[in-house]
Amino acid sequence: MLSKKTMNRKQLMEVVRFGIVGTTAMVIHYGIYFVLLPLMDKNIAYSIGYFISFLCNFLMSSYFTFRVKPSWTRLFRFSGSHLINYFVYLGLFNLFCWLGIPPKWAPLPVYAIAVPISFLLVRFALKKKSTSATILLVLLCNTTALGQQKVVVADAISHEPVERASLYTKEGGAFHAAISNEQGVANVDFSFRRLTISHLNYEQRVVSRLGDTLFLQPKYRQTAEVVVTNKEPEWIRRKLRQAAKLKEQNYQMRADTMAFSYHTESIDKHSLYRYHLTGLLRMRDAQHKLYAMQPDVSRIESSDSTTLTDVTNLRRMLSEDFMNELTRGFIGNHRWGVNYDYEGRTKDVVELVFRSKHGVDDRGRLVIDTARCVVLSAYRFTGTETNRRERMPMALYAMARVLSGYKVEKWTRYYRVQYDERTDGTLYPKEVSYKTYMETHDAETDQEQADYEQQIGGGFPNMEATLTISETAGNHSIEPMEELPASWYLRYSTEESRQQEVRLANLPAQFELIPNS
Repeated sequence: MLSKKTMNRKQLMEVVRFGIVGTTAMVIHYGIYFVLLPLMDKNIAYSIGYFISFLCNFLMSSYFTFRVKPSWTRLFRFSGSHLINYFVYLGLFNLFCWLGIPPKWAPLPVYAIAVPISFLLVRFALKKKSTSATILLVLLCNTTALGQQKVVVADAISHEPVERASLYTKEGGAFHAAISNEQGVANVDFSFRRLTISHLNYEQRVVSRLGDTLFLQPKYRQTAEVVVTNKEPEWIRRKLRQAAKLKEQNYQMRADTMAFSYHTESIDKHSLYRYHLTGLLRMRDAQHKLYAMQPDVSRIESSDSTTLTDVTNLRRMLSEDFMNELTRGFIGNHRWGVNYDYEGRTKDVVELVFRSKHGVDDRGRLVIDTARCVVLSAYRFTGTETNRRERMPMALYAMARVLSGYKVEKWTRYYRVQYDERTDGTLYPKEVSYKTYMETHDAETDQEQADYEQQIGGGFPNMEATLTISETAGNHSIEPMEELPASWYLRYSTEESRQQEVRLANLPAQFELIPNS
């Protein structure tokens, strides 16, 4: 949890790192000056010591304080700030000599004044709004000279760090972005006037400056954390098993034609991809095993002109619907509890929380009408182990590891669904949101596979998507239709299935190119 204690520690570490580097540079400067003073003019000795300590300061600030790779660009910006510092320090040095302090000791009061003031200027420049005065102060500080700032992205309610939040700007005809890591930390190494922070589960935020922490407001209502224990009310499993038993008749068992709006995007450090698709969607029933669609508006916004239409997450949101996965086995493999703080629309509507018996990377919540035994909404998070076990055929994954060294290093998945009722009382997924991040390693990729991935767009490791489905007035024919095959993550592909993937990746679309940095 990102508590006040964590914040204070972060501020303390800023002081510690600044102090270590500053003190070391000061010792180097004074040592060289002290040795050279008997051999030359005091100002020349002072200047030589300063510029040698400057180079040491740059390397230590890069590798230790800010943990960035030194570059000529950063050295140039760093030199600009220290050029001003040099004249300020030299002026103070000569002032103390003029006041009668022996040249041998004159640098010491300069350090006593300059070091704490430099740190306060750094803090002030980073905390306050940009004005002409603070621009000058920024020039005096090493943080902006190195061109990088770390910021923590956190939940405004729980103060938990937010992983995989996107911080990006589209200014000056170029796109720049940073992504928060598991600790919510993002490295912003580019300048901006307006910075957008976005995450599927949070309200988008736009800022013009950065502090230590960026707090995001959750999109969805949050209640207090509920501890799931081995002791649970007896009625929970009975109601859930009944909901699983009745799902075939209660959920989307008519091949209705409905309107849909799908949006998916991927933002990483070097690229932006957005795809928006609307049209008509034929739901599944006993006769039609697959969803089918008729596209209407199809639009791509990307920093790469070779990107294609990506309906992967549309298929995932439909195929991996929570009610499809609510089985007796799922119920038995999780521990359940009641959130007594939840206020449902009637006394029969309650919120249940669940957590896997086998690990901590599988947890979630659902709202159930206990009178009708229907699930009204659900949220589930799954991590690497659960995703590999549930969404990849074990034998095929083992074979891929042996043949090509393929391995899933990390895989997180968030799924949220809100169901709505038709006029006849059956339910369908009205609003769905989905976010996934996947890191894989493949030691060997043959040319045929590489060509195929290029034909279908290659995919994105960090993606989020939303889907809205609504009833339409009247009957609609969606011939010709494009069937949407079930989602998959690892499979043996036939030529027919490959051609279908290529066709879905090349739907007609308008294209807007965003220049990259």
